[in-house]
Amino acid sequence: MSLNKKHFELLLSLEKLNTLTELSTFLNTSERNIRYQIEELNFELKEEYRITINKQNITWSGIYAPYELVFKDLNKIYYSFSTTERTALFILYSLVFKESINIALFSKKLEVSKPTLKADMKLLQEKLKESKIYLLQNDSLDYYFEYSDINFCFFIISFLNKYIIFKNGKFNPRKKSFFYSYFFEKLEPNKIFEINTIALNKIRNNISISDDAFNLFIIFICLLKFYNPNLQYKENINFFKDSYEFAIINEIFPDLTLDYKLWLCDFLIGISYNIKNPLNIFENWLNIEIETYKIILEYSNLKNVSLTEDKILHQELLNHLKPLLYRSLKNMTLGSSILREIKHDYNDSFEICKNIFLNFEKNLNLKISDDEIAFVVLLFERAIQRTLKNKKIKNIAIICNFGISTSSFLKMRLKDLFKINTIHTYSLQEYQNIINKKFDLIITTIDLEERVDKIPIVKVSPILTKTDIETLKKFSFDISMINTEEFISEIENFCDNLEVEKLKNLIKNKYSSFFYEKPLENNNKFIEPDLFYEVEEVSSIEEGIKICASLLLKHNYIDKSYINALLKSTLSNKNDNIYIGDKTIFPHCSNENNVFDTKFSFLKLKKPILFKDKKCSLIICFCTNQKNIYHDFLFNLFEILEKREDEFISLSLIELYDYLRRYKKISVD
Repeated sequence: MSLNKKHFELLLSLEKLNTLTELSTFLNTSERNIRYQIEELNFELKEEYRITINKQNITWSGIYAPYELVFKDLNKIYYSFSTTERTALFILYSLVFKESINIALFSKKLEVSKPTLKADMKLLQEKLKESKIYLLQNDSLDYYFEYSDINFCFFIISFLNKYIIFKNGKFNPRKKSFFYSYFFEKLEPNKIFEINTIALNKIRNNISISDDAFNLFIIFICLLKFYNPNLQYKENINFFKDSYEFAIINEIFPDLTLDYKLWLCDFLIGISYNIKNPLNIFENWLNIEIETYKIILEYSNLKNVSLTEDKILHQELLNHLKPLLYRSLKNMTLGSSILREIKHDYNDSFEICKNIFLNFEKNLNLKISDDEIAFVVLLFERAIQRTLKNKKIKNIAIICNFGISTSSFLKMRLKDLFKINTIHTYSLQEYQNIINKKFDLIITTIDLEERVDKIPIVKVSPILTKTDIETLKKFSFDISMINTEEFISEIENFCDNLEVEKLKNLIKNKYSSFFYEKPLENNNKFIEPDLFYEVEEVSSIEEGIKICASLLLKHNYIDKSYINALLKSTLSNKNDNIYIGDKTIFPHCSNENNVFDTKFSFLKLKKPILFKDKKCSLIICFCTNQKNIYHDFLFNLFEILEKREDEFISLSLIELYDYLRRYKKISVD
């Protein structure tokens, strides 16, 4: 009996799914085909570990057991390699082990015919080209490779990351699969690679990095020591040498060459997270931020949900984009994939994100894989769940089986704490018979299954404990409580030497059920009346930018070199996303020690000027010496220009200023 990749995919799927219908949908095959595959697997499985099918339900006791235990003899299984698996083995022998390329030899080693292997080579040639690894043939039709050492390293890092993972101080097969185990045995990574676990732990403890990204970094270190490639680092050397990451690498790898240290630093910064400056490695970081906002706005429009003011989504997306873009630019792939699961559970969101990212890829001139987009979908789905949770709570259902007195007590306590329009109380039986009743929140004293309409369900104690109240306060209630700061301010009026911090702690620890705190507001001021100007017309877009930027220069927020950089960036043929509306351009560039504050200046043109095939009526120049602090203002500005550009531009200068100053949280619905 011959087994193949699909048989082992089925075994993996049994860890999550246990009906024929679920497996058929997830594996994109027929239920009959799944039955055939199970029959073929049972032929090789030990009797006590055979898979059973009872109508639709599937049972397998070997889900968490090693394959060596559940199969009769794993080594005697005849396994039919897929095209992907054959090319992986070819790469292993030819590129990793650098064996000479002989079609006859490889066809015997992989147990396939020479025509089949040659067909594989054609497919492999196209795949390798994407990583600038060229599989060529000489006059005698023998194969050979051409590549630079750095492209070779990035390709092999990505390739090995798919099959091996570093856990518990050693490498292991990444997946529980016949082929992954077979590949691991042929590679023998724990024998050929030198690993310094102490150095790795120091990096892990000091740098914010995902497990999968860290695995890429470990493989890179191993390859440097194993191959000793000829790598030279030429770009942005001072930036990396001055970085926190370089200091760590320099300390734990003192014997490495400067070029190796710089490449490791570049790699580590590229794949790790930095909440304060998530995109600082990219020169066009502001363009990426603008594109990020556009992605959120377009997703919101297509899904008919408002996510543009979700600060968590903004930050998560910006944090995620740096390693995503770095991997995409270096053509590296993640070792783990959730693509199949995302397509199965959130295919609508996946297709929306995939289409939105087409424009993102075009503007940044790169290709983002479906596997990467699948992880982005999770960020958006979490944001959607937050909108359900953060919906203004007005109508509540209480489900309680303890009796009228308990449900009445709950109802009374909720009304004391929160402003609620209606509270309905039901027994479990009454609740199960409810049809077409809409609630914002269901509060229950018993276990309830999640509803199809996704209405949030919160289980509480019948006496509504302090913990329950804190849980409920996370929802968007209008609170019938006292504002902490206002209360303390009133006490201060007639109380000398009030110990405010002690009072705050007392309120927080003992009386939090009766008090709430307003979220802190961002008091940074990014606009001033003198930064708004209007002219009849300009002779060129250059003149307009100079006039607009000179407002910043006049108040010493920038120096002259920043204006020159603005012109160079704006007029570049590569800058296709200079417009942030149909009539508004947004000149911006990086701070090269020539920006001293974060400000926006505005220039209205009574007579529009043609620029990049559009008529520009408004120029907004921007400078910043501190990233991230301006995000709320910037995103609100984008939303105004997206939805009310004509109305906004028609305002007088003083009206423009007042409009922006008045709206701390701008509503444009």
